[in-house]
Amino acid sequence: MHAERSKSEILYGGVKTALLSGRYAPGDRIDPAALAEEFKTSPTPVLYALHRLLGEDLIEHHGRDGLHLPILLEFDLRDMYGWMQHLLLTACDATLENGDEFLGEIDLESSISDIVAGTKALFESISYASGRCSLHRAVVHLNEKLSPLRRLKRRLLFNNAEELDDLQQKWLARDLSALKISLVTYHERRLRAVPSIVALQTGAFNARMSESMTFADGDPPATPESRH
Repeated sequence: MHAERSKSEILYGGVKTALLSGRYAPGDRIDPAALAEEFKTSPTPVLYALHRLLGEDLIEHHGRDGLHLPILLEFDLRDMYGWMQHLLLTACDATLENGDEFLGEIDLESSISDIVAGTKALFESISYASGRCSLHRAVVHLNEKLSPLRRLKRRLLFNNAEELDDLQQKWLARDLSALKISLVTYHERRLRAVPSIVALQTGAFNARMSESMTFADGDPPATPESRH
């Protein structure tokens, strides 16, 4: 029993990492049989891991079509951005009250090669410093839900690296008043872009489906060069 739980935990962590690292894009189907083969395990721990991810709203069940990474609707995305902004501003206010009691380190190196990982690390550091466990958990969960879409929308929003660097420097300097202003600007920029982000997400999914159907009919998939 203990060994089976260990396999489930390892698989759960592996699948979750794959979701957050960009291996799956919004709308992609998750094949339990393929995962069982990849991790060299039986279907049982695979299904256990996927049910945990289902309970965390990181994947969805589409009936006979199985499990998929969610495609976020405009209403959902606006709600997530608004909620994340509220949580981070609340965390800044709480940090002002707490002083340095709960401050954590930021993995600045991650943002050099991976802006999504850098954003995740920064937001979780800000929320951790609040000293409020429920607030920190909410930010962690929102980061997980937004990570696949953050990787996709890098094609749409420019100057992401400079924007993240500005937020990081203000956080490291503990200039929380200026940080709050920049956090509002950061989220307002994304709220304005929500219709374009949703369209990009849906268009990318439709393109993958069209390519998959073409390949299933016996034609070779489109090469990266042919799509430019």
